[in-house]
Amino acid sequence: MHGRRSLIKQMSGRTVLTYHGITLSEADIEILRENYWLNDQIIAFYFQYLESHTYRRFAREFLFVSPQVTQLLKMIERRDEEAKCLLDPLHPHTKQFLFFPVNDNEHERAGGTHWNLLVYSRPENTFFSFDSNRNYNEFATSKIVDVLRVTLNCPTASFIYCPSAQQRNMYDCGIYVICNVENIIKHIISDGTLRHVSQLSYECIVEKRSEILRMIEALGGTI
Repeated sequence: MHGRRSLIKQMSGRTVLTYHGITLSEADIEILRENYWLNDQIIAFYFQYLESHTYRRFAREFLFVSPQVTQLLKMIERRDEEAKCLLDPLHPHTKQFLFFPVNDNEHERAGGTHWNLLVYSRPENTFFSFDSNRNYNEFATSKIVDVLRVTLNCPTASFIYCPSAQQRNMYDCGIYVICNVENIIKHIISDGTLRHVSQLSYECIVEKRSEILRMIEALGGTI
């Protein structure tokens, strides 16, 4: 996997699409076309698309936090001040459900080997973790929860590891994050909570890369 990632970095950086300030390159498109680990940029793009397009009418309900901001939240030391500076512009206290893509990377720069999804439900005062590799990101997720309990002023919030569909390879964890977000939101819209969310179907995982590529093309991406 690391060798493949190095190959991707050597590819052309030609811009394919700029969407709400997020730029996708040829290398990002290649990641989607092949069996490569999703990077920060692709997940950031998809989260922005969910916010700006798919769930625009739910803007008061959902907050999609980018991988870059989530990573910085995990790395900060002065939780009260730095975390507020990062999150306050996103108005987290006005949202009911907050979505964070968590990476096991221990540096501020892009990297890592595994993604999972952390969701905060304000109505339930609970953090929910969905991990497609047996809670592999338990340490990283716990670090972010500790920061968010302070920043979101929810010191008594519970923290639950939810049953989650498990990946069948070493590279689709980011796809599981994206599919889990949409699956969870469908459940929230019908039920109002995160408890008892049904697990993903494998068909969703298999089809998602092609779906994202079609989405990029529909937005004017030159792929």
